[in-house]
Amino acid sequence: ELWKTRVDIARVQWIDRLKLTPEATALFDASINAMNEELYTSMQNLADKLAAGAALTPEIGTRAFNEMTSALVKTYDDLNVLVPEAQRGEAAKMELSDFIDPAVAEPLIAVQDKLDNLPAQQRGGPLGFRRNR
Repeated sequence: ELWKTRVDIARVQWIDRLKLTPEATALFDASINAMNEELYTSMQNLADKLAAGAALTPEIGTRAFNEMTSALVKTYDDLNVLVPEAQRGEAAKMELSDFIDPAVAEPLIAVQDKLDNLPAQQRGGPLGFRRNR
């Protein structure tokens, strides 16, 4: 609930800051929803690989990170199309992580044991699994 409240507050603030019309607001919401769906799919792809017995190698981690960041870049591109030109500089300041639904990580719950059992030197990298340093 707290996360949803945080997202709701950020949404209202950004819609006002970007001076979005009701039509652009609907497209904004659709872009954020699509981003979360793509992030969920990326996490599911990673979880499926790990569940099938793949080790979380630097390559697999980097490819998963690429899928996730590609979803964010696509969202920035979508927002640039719907945000009025005068506010595009403001849109570039938007922190899309404020809009990530924590449920996108749910697929990783099924493989949490594989993530917990990584040797310490493998917990770093693009996915940031390092717990202690």
